[in-house]
Amino acid sequence: MANILADVQARGDAAVLEYTQRFDGVAADSMAALELTREELKAAFDAITPAQRSALEAAAKRVRAYHERQP
Repeated sequence: MANILADVQARGDAAVLEYTQRFDGVAADSMAALELTREELKAAFDAITPAQRSALEAAAKRVRAYHERQP
């Protein structure tokens, strides 16, 4: 994980795009190509189950709490 972070820090968007293809199977030419519209986000949100929504909300809450405790 640290090597990925170091690579992204050193190479920026190019590294992010490579890792996105490697791990997510998404080939994008630019960071802008990875952005979702409000409509796409709404459609994705509406497509998940209540259990999935609850799990995502719980994960977001844990991440937020963790970062709030960081100096």
